[in-house]
Amino acid sequence: VLEGIGLIEKKTKNIIQWKGACKEINSEENTERLTSLRNEIEELEKYENNLDLHTKWIEQSLKNVFEDENNVAKSYLTQEDLCGCFDKDLLTIAIKANEGTRLEVPIRVDQRESGRMYKMQVKSRQPIEVTMINRDDDMCSSDEDDATRDIDLRQAPTSTLLPADDINMDVEMSAVRTEFAQK
Repeated sequence: VLEGIGLIEKKTKNIIQWKGACKEINSEENTERLTSLRNEIEELEKYENNLDLHTKWIEQSLKNVFEDENNVAKSYLTQEDLCGCFDKDLLTIAIKANEGTRLEVPIRVDQRESGRMYKMQVKSRQPIEVTMINRDDDMCSSDEDDATRDIDLRQAPTSTLLPADDINMDVEMSAVRTEFAQK
């Protein structure tokens, strides 16, 4: 193997000549650095394998939850749940799309500082439904009756977007904080 990569040369049957690196390359400092880097790579590989294992566990847990018929009846979202996730002054959009749909919200430096304009790019091979959730004060009330109401997206104004290579939606917002764009 060493002969194949040019580090040694066979002179005769039992005599081998080292052709490898020069003295500067084999210095103690470089040897320590190489050892350190190999140890770091080993630790990072262990960490990556651990992350992969945890990702598989989470995926399996989600699959188990979604495939269990007992959980289907409990798969809903209350208005209070939705309103509690975001500040009232932020625009909330619900997108109902099939698996494989890709949504990107690129952050453009020139517009990020103004906090006014965001561009969403949606790619899908099938139609998607986009609904703007109304954020009125009475809708996001914390009263018992309102908290138990389910959100019915069928009653909200909905737009159906047909498949295209790239669907772009420009969203202008006057009261949006900068950290919203960075999430």
